Amino acid sequence: MKKIYVLIVMFLVSASALSQGITKASISGKVTDDSQESLMGANIVAIHTPSGTTYGAISNEEGLFYLPNIRVGGPYSISVTYIGFQDRNFEGITLALGQSYNLKVAMVEGLQLDEVVVTYVTGGIIDPDRTGPSLNLTREIIDALPTINRSINDFTRLTPQSNGTSFAGTSSRFNNYTIDGNIYNNNFGLGSGQFAGANPISLDAIEEVQVNLAPYDVRLAGFTGAAVNAITKSGTNDFKGSTYYFFRNDQMVGNKLGDIELNRGDSQNDIKGISLGGPIVKNKLFFFVSYEEEQEAVPGFTRQASRSGLTPDGLTISRVPATDLDFIRDRMRSLYDYETGPYEDYPFASTQTRFNARLDFNLNKSNKFSLRYNSYEG
Repeated sequence: MKKIYVLIVMFLVSASALSQGITKASISGKVTDDSQESLMGANIVAIHTPSGTTYGAISNEEGLFYLPNIRVGGPYSISVTYIGFQDRNFEGITLALGQSYNLKVAMVEGLQLDEVVVTYVTGGIIDPDRTGPSLNLTREIIDALPTINRSINDFTRLTPQSNGTSFAGTSSRFNNYTIDGNIYNNNFGLGSGQFAGANPISLDAIEEVQVNLAPYDVRLAGFTGAAVNAITKSGTNDFKGSTYYFFRNDQMVGNKLGDIELNRGDSQNDIKGISLGGPIVKNKLFFFVSYEEEQEAVPGFTRQASRSGLTPDGLTISRVPATDLDFIRDRMRSLYDYETGPYEDYPFASTQTRFNARLDFNLNKSNKFSLRYNSYEG
């Protein structure tokens, strides 16, 4: 049985984040007056509306400001104030994982004019802040798309250069996977590594996924395929939870290839889980927990040994005679008292449990504290 326990403690300050990969977003911009002159000392406050989390900054002598390490999602409410100028407010801003949102603010002096708010959306493809081809999978996208294995690979295949595990034609071994900044290479069931075929974290606990290919970004390194960053959910001022059960067996799998009928074997997959998140102290302290248990039995070797009436065809009937396999099994039993088990129609069974817990504490505008615990047994 494989057991993995991961404890991540993050103390985020305005200048840096003690984590690997990308786990947050940021807001930058410039404050000017109506004649495009830079305004120094403007006060910028961004509030994450669902949780009340507040971030603040002051524009420098060139009117520039920067809010790093901001919580992903939204909507955000941003206010810009400056003495002698009308306040500017921006509502409904949503931040994607790794996004650097650019906000240009033109302040109007005095109270001579009523406030005029001009709203526009820049194209996501042609963006000077982009550091390379990337894809963001929000929770809304994950909930809207079908998944067979409840694996992150069912969604990363939306990247045009990918089939789910291979990016830009490279081997899956050259990818770099992170969850909340912690490296999880070969842990998403990529067909290699000690956790092949299993997911170390419940899909229900994932908030957003970002796929980066060939980025010009100093925060990303250690891969030649893709950097896949995932972040887990955190609580808000509203209590939200879910319970779910998924079932799949061999009767839901096709058994014909043209005119050939295949032996699909016996299989069954049961997944049940629960999650809950919400406030401990409103606008200050939040929690999120998720538990999932999966019981899986999949066919091992579905081809049958050749015997009377069964002619080898290279697809469903093996060239190895059943008499030879019976002889080997009998000899192993008689000489070494070793039971080999069946050589056809046998299943692979496993039980996996996934537990995720997270605490987020808003100390003040500049300092946030996060405590995360991930457990996987399988």
